[in-house]
Amino acid sequence: MTPAALLNETPRRNFGRIAIVDDNPDDIFILQRQLRRLGITCPIATFSDSHDAMEFLRHTAANAGRSALPEILFLDINMPGATGFSVLCWLREQEALKNLKVVILSGTSDPGDVALATALSANAYLAKQPSLEYLGTILNRFAPGLLPHPADRFQRAATRDLREMRDMPLRERLPESSHPFANAS
Repeated sequence: MTPAALLNETPRRNFGRIAIVDDNPDDIFILQRQLRRLGITCPIATFSDSHDAMEFLRHTAANAGRSALPEILFLDINMPGATGFSVLCWLREQEALKNLKVVILSGTSDPGDVALATALSANAYLAKQPSLEYLGTILNRFAPGLLPHPADRFQRAATRDLREMRDMPLRERLPESSHPFANAS
């Protein structure tokens, strides 16, 4: 579905509580995977073009209201067209969008970029492919309702592990030393 088609459906669809704007599909995939590993289950809106993201956010704020906007936006700095810093400036100028939580993403930790992100009121600056622990800390700080309770996350992981084991042949489930046929010839 094209971004324009998504925009036309804004009032009828839940676009997710998280949005990622990055022109690199590999970086989007990795961040989505990390968010899922943290237990995020809500839809994640992704944009590979900053102009499409800006149009989506403008349209959503105007037609569907604050409750339809993402709770947190991960925004790459280096993109063709409008850079992440340009998008951040634009967001902070929009009355309906100025309080959106924005995490700047970058492949480097350039002190100049960090300072500029801070000056432009980014909520956080994150080097790409952060540790799960640090990403969880960022989410807990700026979008605390998105992460499941740790006990829920443990339960889901245990259920997933049991499901994977159930599908595994018995011979592969047991360690070699305890395998009933380990010494049989």
